[in-house]
Amino acid sequence: LLNLLRLLFKMLPKRLYNLLLGLFPVVFTIHNLEEWLVFNSSIGSFVKFSPRYISEIIASDPVFISSIFGIALVVATIMPLLATIIFWNRISILNLKILLVIAFVSFINAFSHISSSIALGFISPGFITGILLCIPYSIAIMHFVSKYNKFTLRLYSFLGIVSIAVYALGLGLSWFIGVLIF
Repeated sequence: LLNLLRLLFKMLPKRLYNLLLGLFPVVFTIHNLEEWLVFNSSIGSFVKFSPRYISEIIASDPVFISSIFGIALVVATIMPLLATIIFWNRISILNLKILLVIAFVSFINAFSHISSSIALGFISPGFITGILLCIPYSIAIMHFVSKYNKFTLRLYSFLGIVSIAVYALGLGLSWFIGVLIF
């Protein structure tokens, strides 16, 4: 019985790792769906608050921007799915660091939606799921990693900075692909 409990305890971190990794595409699919629905329902509001060169494009051809945004969201939904497939069942120190980057990127993404909602004065796309899904998901990952591994504050800071670059790269890449496809 004691050996069985030890085996179960050894399996627990791997199961939690896979659960957290498996939630990555689920959380971002729901989040991106909310972004799509809110963006398309309030596209006119963005004309008022966008820089002139963007608002002129939105006003002249809202279908163009909506289509590019939709393609960018599909790309942004495929990226977490690919990451999940690549890292599934492969728990290691490097992959835990990657899981932390995922947590930080999720948190940064949620923060961007919250801050844009405050700046714009209305609920921007991604605000609701940013608060209800992305932030709790990020906290769950951080708790899991800190419980099973002791990383330094310096490493957390470094991964946080890397996450900003990953977030910017992912955002730029998804929009770039959206423009190329459309």
